[in-house]
Amino acid sequence: MERTAARNLGSVMIASAPTGNGRPSLAANLVEARYSLTTGNRSVPAVPPDGLTGLVLIEGRIWWLGPQSRPWRPERSGVEVVGVRIAMHWGQAIAGEPLNNFLDARIAVEELPGWPTEPISENRLLPGTPADHLTAMVNDRASHLAVDPWIPRIAGRIRAGEHSVAELADISGLSVRQLHRRCLTYFGLPPSILMRISRLHRAAARVPRLGNPDLSNLAVATGYFDQSHLNRETRQLAGEPPTKAFAVASNVRFVQYPPSGRSVALDSTR
Repeated sequence: MERTAARNLGSVMIASAPTGNGRPSLAANLVEARYSLTTGNRSVPAVPPDGLTGLVLIEGRIWWLGPQSRPWRPERSGVEVVGVRIAMHWGQAIAGEPLNNFLDARIAVEELPGWPTEPISENRLLPGTPADHLTAMVNDRASHLAVDPWIPRIAGRIRAGEHSVAELADISGLSVRQLHRRCLTYFGLPPSILMRISRLHRAAARVPRLGNPDLSNLAVATGYFDQSHLNRETRQLAGEPPTKAFAVASNVRFVQYPPSGRSVALDSTR
């Protein structure tokens, strides 16, 4: 299986919201967000990891994005991208293999176990928007699958950030090492990294769009030791200091706005 690093997009930290028609989505607990954008150049802020997987339509081809461990910038500007972000607890089931096998990878969807074997291109999309088609693909895939109830429970606790890794292991009746292995399988990353990613998203969610936050208070409110800790974590995960990374944040988590002037069209489900 050829696996290409997803450097021209990676994943986008995006908002969650209702579907465009106002009705509950069939994927209400499966697809966290739908988005479309035009990639900017490498001078724009990096795209941070979000702990999720997803499907994207890029230049007429549908790809599956594995979990992301580092900030990325687009390789090329002006590329049209449509995508859906899959809920954290569904990623491994949709992929069909342990998610750590797909870390930082972009894979043609037909190469995933159990998916159609012929390339799925834009000219094979069903009626409706490309995001509708991607959502339908994920729904169809999930309709044949089941998820262990432990997975969404632990995913929720990781994202809430209310427990240490040791406490999460104890709650789960596992050793820390067993929890580490399970997180690699189901989420692609160790629990400590997932918790850091989630904490950064919680910090971003508190920043009004184009606001000028008090970083010291923001750090304390979102579980960092102090402002220096927030600065280090933001540089490592977002590739920028907080003042720059949060400058493009909205009150619905990070959204990377392209410099072309085109707005990001979001249609999220949570």
